[in-house]
Amino acid sequence: MVKITALTNEATPVAADLVAIVDNVAVTPVTKKATLDNILAVYDAQTATMTNKTLTSPILTTPALGTPSAGTLTSCTGLPIVAGTTGTLSVARGGTGVTAKTGTGNVVLSTSPTLTTPLLGTPTSGVLTNCTGLDSAGIVSGAIDLSHMNTAAKTEVIAIALGDESTVLAAASTSVPVVTYHMPYGFTLTNVKVGLTIAGTGAALATFDVHEAGTTVLSTKVTVDASEKTSGTAATAMVISDATLAVDSLIEIFVDLIDTDNVAAGAKVYLIGYQT
Repeated sequence: MVKITALTNEATPVAADLVAIVDNVAVTPVTKKATLDNILAVYDAQTATMTNKTLTSPILTTPALGTPSAGTLTSCTGLPIVAGTTGTLSVARGGTGVTAKTGTGNVVLSTSPTLTTPLLGTPTSGVLTNCTGLDSAGIVSGAIDLSHMNTAAKTEVIAIALGDESTVLAAASTSVPVVTYHMPYGFTLTNVKVGLTIAGTGAALATFDVHEAGTTVLSTKVTVDASEKTSGTAATAMVISDATLAVDSLIEIFVDLIDTDNVAAGAKVYLIGYQT
């Protein structure tokens, strides 16, 4: 046992101060002297076991805490995520904020995420209003609106006969239509063709025009070349100037010019396009 006796109050000590120590007081007291550095060195080398001790805001350097029975780590940093970690780690602390998931892979946390080639399986529900590239073979029920169909799939033809199969075309007129009718629905015009049962002859070509609400929709009229039965082979192709035909609008078909020999007959006009 070491007992320090007969000490007097001194000013604040420094490391070089001497401290008197009475050693072995039970037998023959021997006074020894040591510097404060000596004592601090011995103290620093010691370890101690503390039981039921309360420390206020201590700073522990690399302590081995064992398994604490309780504690709050709210302000802790550097917490490792290892196997065996339980509970839910918030997004703010680098976690997902979810308590459970199904399947494998990463948890998606963002709003409106972009998923690259995901395997969706068979969703139980979903809205594909803004989707593109939908394979029509996979559509088993329901309806697809026209805006989501490609042009080729929704293209249709409105065919108008201008007479019977053998009667030659009536005298040409740019003011009196041969046929009039009203559009049953809105229509986008993509092509206009004319077919003949009997081809015309001569230098003058059978020429046809289409009006909507009193105004032509063609900047270059449809012609059928001599000895031909379709405008599809015409040297000069027709040109559409107004492709939008409104629902219920008045459509008029004109024969602007007949062939030189007036033999063309069985004319049909084809309005090609799609509903809008």
